[in-house]
Amino acid sequence: MCGSIPHSPSAPAVNSPSPFADSAAAAADDDDNSTRTSHLPMPGPLFDAHCHPTDHMHATALIPHMHAAQLIAMATRAQDQILVARLAAAQPQRVVPAFGWHPWFSHLLLDDLLASESESGSVSAADKDAHYIRVLDLKSPLTPADRAFIADLPAPTPLSSFLAQTEALLRQHPHALVGEVGLDRAFRLPVHPSPSPLPPSSSTPPAHDAPTPGTRLARRLSPYRVSPTHQIRLLTAHLRLAAAYRRPVSIHGVQAHGLLYETLSSMWRGWEHELPNRRQRRQRQRQDDLFDSDSETLATADTDAKETPFPPKICLHSFSGPKDFALRYTHASVPCKVFFSFSSAVNLGGTAFNAPPLGTPPLPNAAAAQKFTAVVAALPADRILAESDLDAAGPRMDFELQRVYRAICDVRGWTLDQGVQQIKQNYQDFIRVEALTKA
Repeated sequence: MCGSIPHSPSAPAVNSPSPFADSAAAAADDDDNSTRTSHLPMPGPLFDAHCHPTDHMHATALIPHMHAAQLIAMATRAQDQILVARLAAAQPQRVVPAFGWHPWFSHLLLDDLLASESESGSVSAADKDAHYIRVLDLKSPLTPADRAFIADLPAPTPLSSFLAQTEALLRQHPHALVGEVGLDRAFRLPVHPSPSPLPPSSSTPPAHDAPTPGTRLARRLSPYRVSPTHQIRLLTAHLRLAAAYRRPVSIHGVQAHGLLYETLSSMWRGWEHELPNRRQRRQRQRQDDLFDSDSETLATADTDAKETPFPPKICLHSFSGPKDFALRYTHASVPCKVFFSFSSAVNLGGTAFNAPPLGTPPLPNAAAAQKFTAVVAALPADRILAESDLDAAGPRMDFELQRVYRAICDVRGWTLDQGVQQIKQNYQDFIRVEALTKA
């Protein structure tokens, strides 16, 4: 969830190698044009693997008119769970719902799954204070600023209540995902967060471009952060729910790539695929080519068909980690199929909606371009997804989704038609899960 954050894009370095810099010079060069996609019309259909259209409900009326054929709408907090459900019910062919609690709002969930927590279901003033002191890692004695900050925060929602609500939504929406969830060690809590628990009415259109309550937009940030321990507990609870219902999960990870990998891999520890040694591989090759061509597909299908303590499929959205972390997730021993989606907001150095079609998209620096290029080039072709990660449906969301499609195609050396077809197959694979029916 990064599309709602304002960016201040900087110009790219003069000599920065960037396969997704759609410069006018490149457009004028016939050799460059043979390998770049900026001058070509965008085919379809396109699929947005991660976005937040319910942050601006008035714009959701534009979804039927968008270039994107389908999008996955992420829930993030108390105020938008029901909005995502309503949007998916109203536009079932265009919107796939995902239900979860974003790490930016993780402080607002009280982990009452701990044995030491009250089982009453209510949160007392003492419970509230103890919760925030714990999850914000505040040191004793509290400062006046600490006490004032806690006093302004709303009473947290019991995790057990939220999980029950999410489970009910997963039952109601058999094709829904779990998300957006994850770990974030960079974010800070906003000052004086809005306590409004209610979403805007779905029957009365807003009179202006009013965001859904609870957003972090235009709020000054405090020095307070949520402890990684608390975030891990919430993420693990979501992952267990996704595992129980065999649902894919969309995961946010910022400045926590190692911690996220340890958290995820701990869930499939003991379930890793046993890799054949050299002698066994030779024997299999002599028998036939089945294991060579379909081994990963067969293994994944076997994992999907039975209950496991981990979700069958995961998407690391707007993946910003280095190549070596990406390759850990795609190792043949990993029993969970991990996808990677990329957005212009995070991976291409900010949005460029107002740039001309052949204008140079902004890049923060050469290192960011090189990381994106290295990761996309190294990934298996069937693990790559595209996303907008934006918070309002409409032309801008389409523009940024097309921009990242073009960037991926340029890195991989795909034509636009090849890239569109490959990402379509990947998207359909990611969301295609046979949910278990719970009694």
